[in-house]
Amino acid sequence: MVNILTKIILFTWMKIFCVTAFGLLLIATFGDLVNNILRNKYTYSEIFMNLFYESSSMIARIIPVAAIIATLFLFNKLKNHSELTAMLASGYSKRKIVQLLLILGGLAFTLQFINVAAYAPYLSKTQNQSSEISALIDNPSPGLNLKALWFKGRDYFGSFLFYDKKNNVLASPDIYLFENSYLQKIISAREASYLDNGSWLLKDVKITQNLSERGKFPEDVTYDQYQVNLNKKVEDFTKYQQGIYSLGIRSLYKFITELKKTGLNVAEYLVFFYDKIAVSLSCILFALFPLSSLNQVSKRGSSPGRSILFALIFSVVFWVAASSLQSFALSNTIPPALASFALHVAVAAYLLKTYFSLEKLR
Repeated sequence: MVNILTKIILFTWMKIFCVTAFGLLLIATFGDLVNNILRNKYTYSEIFMNLFYESSSMIARIIPVAAIIATLFLFNKLKNHSELTAMLASGYSKRKIVQLLLILGGLAFTLQFINVAAYAPYLSKTQNQSSEISALIDNPSPGLNLKALWFKGRDYFGSFLFYDKKNNVLASPDIYLFENSYLQKIISAREASYLDNGSWLLKDVKITQNLSERGKFPEDVTYDQYQVNLNKKVEDFTKYQQGIYSLGIRSLYKFITELKKTGLNVAEYLVFFYDKIAVSLSCILFALFPLSSLNQVSKRGSSPGRSILFALIFSVVFWVAASSLQSFALSNTIPPALASFALHVAVAAYLLKTYFSLEKLR
């Protein structure tokens, strides 16, 4: 059976965590709501839809802050009522408290991972559909060389793997031309460069034609270069590429793996992928960060205001440092993995040092 002291720690932490998370969410929502109303640029329906679409990013920052505040308030409560001293005197070890905090941090990790790996892609997909941005294909039909991103024109469907915004180049475009609802021609290329007026220059082109001609067999024709008018500008493909952010974490990893094979720079998407893991791991680190308080059992807890201020300062410093490292990765100064996890490793090392320095650790 679960020890009554264990129940006290678990339920107290979860109660504080839930109240804090809900309160912070209300404050953030109210702040955004007032800001949008004062700007007077959107209708009320647009304001509430924007709040809905931004809810995942709010939650992603709120959960770690709620975790560190829950731990700080838990320790303060136990110290102010001498409950922590009584626990340790009865044989309840600091090691056990750390283990419980690790479990609770794991709970916050799970909530955060669901948020960034499932809820955020769902919001992005919903927003993309409402904006008529192209869909992403997670499970292509067998036998067709389908890419990740789709778009359509008046008499064709098209797909491409990646749009290089720096050079205005489409990677691996395929164009499916139709006439009277029948597929007439498939144009495949290694890449396509934008010319003007919606025209694109395809390179290393293979055209499969006569697909619906009676009495004719399909034939392949190759060209070094081939010009085609898609009636699409570079701004259109920038919008289409936003659909990548609606991929689930497994599909995103597969997409990045395929993109690497083309030799294109994938730092931006690796940072995006690693950030989903890093922001989830931060929940565990935040929940454990106040461990040093266990070395000061006899000292009374800090006031609620000081605890909240400490949590907010630590959170701001942590996220600013993390964002700065990610900016270095985006400029190819440091590897994306190092940028995403270096700070987490440093905090984890500090926590391990604190863990092994706890007084009378059992």
